[in-house]
Amino acid sequence: MELALQDLRSSESPNISAIARKYGVERSTLSRRFNRKSTTIEEQHENARLLNKQQESTVVEYIRRQCEYCLPPLPSLVAGFVAQLCGRQCRGVGRPECPSSWKGAYHA
Repeated sequence: MELALQDLRSSESPNISAIARKYGVERSTLSRRFNRKSTTIEEQHENARLLNKQQESTVVEYIRRQCEYCLPPLPSLVAGFVAQLCGRQCRGVGRPECPSSWKGAYHA
């Protein structure tokens, strides 16, 4: 798929059907990707992440540092720290919030 997309982007007059046949990919999928109407599953997951990789590393380092001091953080403290990193706020209250499904993702 990536080779087909590269070929399309480098063509002066891209022919989606011909390139789809050449690379053995679905024409409709190639067309959606080329026109940016769909993305790969990996891109969808990356866009849905609460934290980027740098922020995630910061959270892990925070947890490790707390554990070194024999003070493993409570999940609610980690969630608050994450909320500050990602900038989510409770509705009208001004307190940080994270999705409830996320809170147990990092354990000390």
